[in-house]
Amino acid sequence: MSNKISSDIVNRIRELQNEIEQLQTNLNAIEQQMVLLSRAIGSINDSINTQNILKTKNKGDHIMVPIGGSSSILCTVDEPYNVIVSLGSGISLKSTLQEAEERSKNQLENLESSRKKIQEQYSQFVNLLNERRQELLLLGQQHGLI
Repeated sequence: MSNKISSDIVNRIRELQNEIEQLQTNLNAIEQQMVLLSRAIGSINDSINTQNILKTKNKGDHIMVPIGGSSSILCTVDEPYNVIVSLGSGISLKSTLQEAEERSKNQLENLESSRKKIQEQYSQFVNLLNERRQELLLLGQQHGLI
């Protein structure tokens, strides 16, 4: 076997290295998206839990309200069937508890659907990355580079 490696093989090795690097970058970006989605899902679940507790309260009752960072504050319920919901971009709206619950459930469904799609995409990228690594390994072994 000759020690000289054809330019086609060298080019293919470079292509594979570039593809592997790009796939790894994409996987890192997807992982960041999954972390953000998990946080958003956790926040919506906290909201749903608080809404469920609020359904059992009357005016003047006390309730612990999560404020983030594993902290809560004790509040006195003034209007148990009305809540303030964020519409995004700093805009909030007074809403009924029932409307807020429906909105939270819809948000949760959308986030879970997004997470499922992103997980599928992640799996596809992982499979493709593994295929490219395997091809690179085989080329290296066949041409005495490894």
